[in-house]
Amino acid sequence: MDIENLLQIYQEGLMASSFQVTCTRLSDITDNVISHHKFTRLLSSDFVNEKHVWKQAKVICQELVDNEAVFIVDDSIHAKPYTDESELICWHYDHASG
Repeated sequence: MDIENLLQIYQEGLMASSFQVTCTRLSDITDNVISHHKFTRLLSSDFVNEKHVWKQAKVICQELVDNEAVFIVDDSIHAKPYTDESELICWHYDHASG
């Protein structure tokens, strides 16, 4: 399996998952046809970098172009001090409030 196909499977696994994804979990999803070591090596390689990610994201962004719309990406975290922890939500240290 070439690296492009492996990356495609990795990305699809991330998108299809509603839980925290690990290389081991992705291997399980593929019925161990793809070992978790292959996913780990992929993520550790120089192949997966900002340039490669932007090359793929740019295609998606161009499909969304509209003169009456704006596409905004924001990775900020808003404090929700009264929210309970769950499998998807956990506490992070806030440098502003300590």
